[in-house]
Amino acid sequence: MRLTVSFFIFVLFVPNASVAQTLENRRDELNQVRDRFHEQLNQLPFNALRLEFASLGAQAFAAEETELLSLSSSASQIVSEWPQKLGAVQFYPDVEEMTSTYLAAFMAEYGRPHLDDRVLFVPPFEYPFEHEVDFQSVSFGGDIVEVKPYWSEGRTGLRWWPSHLGYIAYYPDDKSLPLPTAALGTIKLQVPGALDWYVFDRIEPNAVRSSSSHRISVVDYADRYLEVFIEQADGQSISPGELRAYVEAENANGHAVRTTQSQVSRVTDPQGQWEATTELLDLYLKNEINEDKALEAARALNSQASDGVTLRAAFGAPISSATVYVAETEGGRTVEHAISVPVVDYTHQRYANGLDDMSIPMRMPVVDLQMAKRLTRSPASLSADDVAKSFDIVASSSHVRFHVGQALSDLLFDFTESRFSLIEPLIFYNQAGQVMDVTVPERQSAIENRPYSFFDGQLLLYHQNFDEVPQRVAGRVEVTFFPDLLRDYYSVDDLPQGLQVKGNMILVGGFYRRNLVRVVALDGNDRPLRNFFSRSVGGRGILGASLHYYHGAPERVLVIQPGPISKLNRDFDIALPRPSE
Repeated sequence: MRLTVSFFIFVLFVPNASVAQTLENRRDELNQVRDRFHEQLNQLPFNALRLEFASLGAQAFAAEETELLSLSSSASQIVSEWPQKLGAVQFYPDVEEMTSTYLAAFMAEYGRPHLDDRVLFVPPFEYPFEHEVDFQSVSFGGDIVEVKPYWSEGRTGLRWWPSHLGYIAYYPDDKSLPLPTAALGTIKLQVPGALDWYVFDRIEPNAVRSSSSHRISVVDYADRYLEVFIEQADGQSISPGELRAYVEAENANGHAVRTTQSQVSRVTDPQGQWEATTELLDLYLKNEINEDKALEAARALNSQASDGVTLRAAFGAPISSATVYVAETEGGRTVEHAISVPVVDYTHQRYANGLDDMSIPMRMPVVDLQMAKRLTRSPASLSADDVAKSFDIVASSSHVRFHVGQALSDLLFDFTESRFSLIEPLIFYNQAGQVMDVTVPERQSAIENRPYSFFDGQLLLYHQNFDEVPQRVAGRVEVTFFPDLLRDYYSVDDLPQGLQVKGNMILVGGFYRRNLVRVVALDGNDRPLRNFFSRSVGGRGILGASLHYYHGAPERVLVIQPGPISKLNRDFDIALPRPSE
């Protein structure tokens, strides 16, 4: 889809751009179209007709923006693991049980390392639908102190603000108060009536997934763009507002990819509707039809839709699989729940002596969604062939970034050395294709004196230290990777020496503490439990151990170890964009 300006009216063209038509050109065109459309809208009084045209225009612009966003990401395959929240529903029989778990497993904490003077109100996972958490007060041994959002008026009293850890409030300035004992608040949730999900393990045009409720078909698919049509299984029309649709996607290696924009519309042909809209608006502004006829026609266009809805989504990187979630609004409800949660005092845990004294109250079992996705990833580790095939480079005028595909081993373990090492010398070429005379920088030389440096998988270029602007660079990097990943499963009743389980706590010591090992707590269905706190301990009989606390008591323990580190050399030769003046 393409919106362009032509003879001062709007025309919609097919999406395939010529080679010369850059993304920037298309954005400029869209801005021109939008500006011109708004100029025409401003000629109309604020009445029902203007609202109808504004709605029609918004649908067209949203569809075009979604496509442009799908094209705006770098052509590189580089992608970071992106957190997914809707997948949480797949670990519960229904939305109601997921909601009950969310409310029952809330925690409150005090004395977390590096947050000693803060009280945290912590959800067990991010609720995937519309919700609101109001952290209202903290009890200090029976003394209730009100907590206000940081944006509220006034600067006195206890304040809270949201963070990736939860909802945080500072300990009061009044140090005469005892330690916090409870956090109180209200949670408001929008619970859908029913929820279904449809998994496309491999996205292909015209692919279909169906259930007794819905039929989902792929209409259009590109690297970073997905369009699906959703209809009722019984063929009945879907009324506006009857459902909400969402999508989460992954790349070929199973990495979650960020959804940059999604749109749900009853319009299946935005191009045709846009042409009809602009033609109608032009006729009205030329006084070729009166207001009543224009309003009738605009309303007809707004209601002109198929029996289903279309979900269009753009992504930040190429995708190969996706899950579409369909939430019914009928039967949905608003839940408002007052909650009072005992505060877990981690300062006590820090100085406790002995396992019995180190326990933390059992919480409602909660599955770790991120770990569950990681454990089902393929491949679990990278072979030399995987590294060679996934080796990727992205260059700008100021840096060259190197990347290889990630596997489970890369997400669970940190390298003791850099993933990439530069093998010098590098060869730089000028605009004439001649080799430049570039001195290899000394390791200890100051940045301002170096022509380049290498850090964290990036070759950084300092053009002020080159005699002329380099046009190309060639060289070699050494890639470090884990080719093997070993997994061992143990029952909590038959653990090897160095592992102990007590309630919802796992102690890791001995061999497992001294080596590169990841320990995962599993429930009775081998699903990973969410870890909410870990720390190192010292004391009688447990010197040099670490404790890990979970939402729920593990029934099995998974121990993951990487095999020996391997290395592979990769040559590169890449053009450098010219720096802007």
